[in-house]
Amino acid sequence: MIRLGFLLIILLLNNFSSSSQEELRVFGKVADSAEGRPLFGAHVYLKDQSVGTTTDLSGDFSINLRVSRSDTLVVSFLGYITEFLVLDQYNSTNGLEIFLDPNPQVLESVIVTPSAPLVNAKDLFAEIIGMYNQNKRTSPHIAHSYYSEWASIDDEFVSYTDALGYSIYGGKEVDWAPLGLYQFYPKNMRKSDRKDGWLELFRINHQTGKTYNEVFYGGSNSLNAFQHLTLRGVLSMSNVKKYSMKMDTIERSSYRNTGRIHFKGNREKGYLDFDFESLQISRIHCRGKHLWSIPFNKRISGDIDVHFSYFNYRPYVNKVEIHYAKDGLEYWNEFKVLLQKFDEFEISKNDIGMLNVVDPFVNYDADEWISYNSIIKDLQFVQSDLTDKVPLTIQFSKNSNQQYMGGEKTKRSKERELLIQRLDLIF
Repeated sequence: MIRLGFLLIILLLNNFSSSSQEELRVFGKVADSAEGRPLFGAHVYLKDQSVGTTTDLSGDFSINLRVSRSDTLVVSFLGYITEFLVLDQYNSTNGLEIFLDPNPQVLESVIVTPSAPLVNAKDLFAEIIGMYNQNKRTSPHIAHSYYSEWASIDDEFVSYTDALGYSIYGGKEVDWAPLGLYQFYPKNMRKSDRKDGWLELFRINHQTGKTYNEVFYGGSNSLNAFQHLTLRGVLSMSNVKKYSMKMDTIERSSYRNTGRIHFKGNREKGYLDFDFESLQISRIHCRGKHLWSIPFNKRISGDIDVHFSYFNYRPYVNKVEIHYAKDGLEYWNEFKVLLQKFDEFEISKNDIGMLNVVDPFVNYDADEWISYNSIIKDLQFVQSDLTDKVPLTIQFSKNSNQQYMGGEKTKRSKERELLIQRLDLIF
């Protein structure tokens, strides 16, 4: 279990072995060796540490953690031959160019649109969802992650927040509320000043008699929407029969066979992308009433887009994006895994309780953000509306070293901050 005494032992062991490890950013690009095009969604992980990431649309990846030069980097992608690289050959200046060879057993490229007699979309969909639920991890797991949220009122941006931290799925062992089992916990946060309209909208819909200086923190909004989709939406086996299905184009290529199924129910509609050979889901896009709105204090309709990664054949959330528009307010929230830990991880109910607070303490470390510039959101799009005469970097510093909702650090926040900092030792 994650307890302070246990983590202290890890700290001592980590210091003992630090002579053979170094802080290193391992980055590079993964591409098809035959055509040279980037491979989106390739899995890149360290064999001995059971921690990994996936490539972006450009085939790029980046891993920031303590590594040994004797560690082996594994790069895999469905339909390709897996590559193994020892880090003693790694050049931290230029990064890696990794070309994967297609599996010769897969047929040459051809695109077909199946007719109903060839592919029964409803049966195939049920098999895909069944496979997902059978293989998904129900025990606790942790990832180094990033989240961002921003909002506009009448087309003017009124707030922006993002953070580096940890996402934890508590599992059934924690015995927590199902929709709250998957949470993001911030460690390094950038918080802008707020415009009046953002806070006023929150006050109108939270008539509790209290005076609020800030809208509640929304770092786990995307994961809450994903949990709702899993428990009460299209990813739930109990709901599969409630949807109509339509099969879309299947692409059979030199690297993988992919398909898309469109679904529609009484409360939601969207599509699911999958690998035809393994039945692994790569993406789900859905519009439905899955999104909890903090300003409106209720669940409302909007869009959710979920991307998955796979380690040891188990699906993990890689990225979640949510968006809604209502009564002049437009809101976005994004969650992305930077490093997924996919071996054993345990956490107690008490520790989860310690982490779960609606008013986290804001710490801003500008130096740490520099090393993540290539994978975090560019803030130019909110700059003009939110800066006025105060640059965003000054706002981030000004809003640091205090509770999210305002005020000095509490005893509980100090204990929580210590626990979050020691989660670093897992990576």
